[in-house]
Amino acid sequence: MSTGDARIHESLPATAQAVVEAWQPLAQRFVDAGHRLYLVGGIVRDLLSGEGVVDPDFDFTTDATPRQVKAVIGPVVDSLWTQGERFGTIAAKLDGRVLEITTHRAEAYDPASRKPDVVFSTDLLADLSRRDFTINAMALELTAESPQLIDPFGGLTHLSQRRLLTPRAAAESFSDDPLRMMRAARFIARLGLVPDADITAAIGGLGERLAVVSTERIRDEFDKLLITTDPSEGLGFLESTGLLARFLPEVAGPQRFAAVGRLRADVALRLATLLADVEAPMLRRRLRSLKYSNEMIDRVTALVSLTTCVLTLDDGAPDGDLRRLALHGSDVLRESLELAALLTETTGPSGGGWGRLASLAERLDLLAAAEDLAEIQPAVKGKEIIDRLGIEPGPMVGRALEHLLKIRLDEGPIGRDETFTRLDEWFAGLDR
Repeated sequence: MSTGDARIHESLPATAQAVVEAWQPLAQRFVDAGHRLYLVGGIVRDLLSGEGVVDPDFDFTTDATPRQVKAVIGPVVDSLWTQGERFGTIAAKLDGRVLEITTHRAEAYDPASRKPDVVFSTDLLADLSRRDFTINAMALELTAESPQLIDPFGGLTHLSQRRLLTPRAAAESFSDDPLRMMRAARFIARLGLVPDADITAAIGGLGERLAVVSTERIRDEFDKLLITTDPSEGLGFLESTGLLARFLPEVAGPQRFAAVGRLRADVALRLATLLADVEAPMLRRRLRSLKYSNEMIDRVTALVSLTTCVLTLDDGAPDGDLRRLALHGSDVLRESLELAALLTETTGPSGGGWGRLASLAERLDLLAAAEDLAEIQPAVKGKEIIDRLGIEPGPMVGRALEHLLKIRLDEGPIGRDETFTRLDEWFAGLDR
């Protein structure tokens, strides 16, 4: 097998050397058993990029079979999981670190789905060739005398050149696993890569293959893109290749992409930015079709709804309208003001839209300093209303509370005595 570029242990970045050294005891067990062990995947890419590793996934590949892997690591790991054994993967926890060890694979995919016919291999090159992109098709051999980089497809060079390529023909790779087309967008955004012409051409002819990928996998991959520091280039790639329209056609368009990266990396907030023009019923249907949780759907819908309210208020709106905004909670209100400012930014800092929102934010700050906007409620409770009016528990108590809450919103805090006076007046005027 041609292993391509090889770099000795001493030439690796310090962070990579530290990782290699940390796994040497495990690697030695494979050596003693007559097997090889390689660190593979995203962690190799990130270690070599010099950009650091956050929440590392320790993925290994080996020529040992799953049964042999269990025999090698079983005596030393803290715990071991075999749910992925039929796919060649054994997971374990060792000294508090979770790892996965997968036997070299060379599977083929059923064109009607993306489910592979798993074929184990003893050939590392075959295993690396089936990976998504060249930057992820590198391996650090830990069982050599001097751990070395195995890079048969030039991934390290492509990483330094900011190029995104596939180890095999892109059409073949994407047909095997269509989610790789979306994954390309994440690497374009996260690492500032430029896709090879072969990649964009292949997506143009294979976009419909995304239909064989489960909704959950599409959603999860899109979420990973959304929480990159600046997803705008990745979003632009999805839009220009037609992939975005296949699962989220309601997105406003490229003019919204740049705004997303200016908000903190929160999926709900960034989804709300992309879908701020969508009415609540359609918004809920779309998010439900992507199988987002009810909590996520509620939060995105609330952000969009509140942002719409903020955008319709003028700077002379009554204090009662501002208090009604505050009922949604300070966090969602702050985010909605930020989102509304971004959506109106085309007018510039001197424009009416930006100035109006700044004025609203200032007035909200003044209100918050004068009264507790986190606890907007009548000064009396339901039990006190029952005792005061001499009524039984029931709908009338709810009506009374609604009336008193309206007064609180419109006029601000009033004392208990004034609240009881207003309650008596309201009750006396009822047509019962």
